[in-house]
Amino acid sequence: MLRSVVLSACSLMLVGLGACTPPPKPAAPALIFSGGPQFVLPAEGKVETVEQYQPPLKPPHVEHEFALTPAAIARAWARDRIRVDPGDGTVRMTILEASVVQNELEVQRGLAGLFRDQPDRQLTARLKVRLDYVGIAGSATATVEAVAERRFNEGDTLLETEAAYYDMIERLAVTFQKKMDDSVRQHFARLFASPV
Repeated sequence: MLRSVVLSACSLMLVGLGACTPPPKPAAPALIFSGGPQFVLPAEGKVETVEQYQPPLKPPHVEHEFALTPAAIARAWARDRIRVDPGDGTVRMTILEASVVQNELEVQRGLAGLFRDQPDRQLTARLKVRLDYVGIAGSATATVEAVAERRFNEGDTLLETEAAYYDMIERLAVTFQKKMDDSVRQHFARLFASPV
């Protein structure tokens, strides 16, 4: 009887709206690294991005299942933080790792665990990037790695899972930005075309 009621309700919506629409998905956070300095380097063209890391597209890797990946953080940082001034050098950013790995967690079984919404999996997002500059003025390299983790409960809906995933990606971006900014200041300072 309940199934018939649900189907009938959906049929009514189809007539009125043309579809039985699901609730809206949580919006992916906009990756914009604003409010900080731009690092100006004397170089030709633009920052070259090399994606050395290739997603395996199979468990335990799950980054390909989401619209926003750790690699997108690196690309956005290069877009917003690095500016090239006419010069002879080259700037290359190599994405060494941009993974999200899912690990299953042990949950309590039996009556004790029956009425508890327990964490049953953990996602670990990892981003490792190397930034290289080569020119007449010299060369420099900065390599940083950022990690963020998040646990998910058995009862999480798809929407809750996506929202929690985006929260993890935002935290990864914050950590990566701080580490990358600090490393570039340390290793590239003598090459900057203008003070930072």
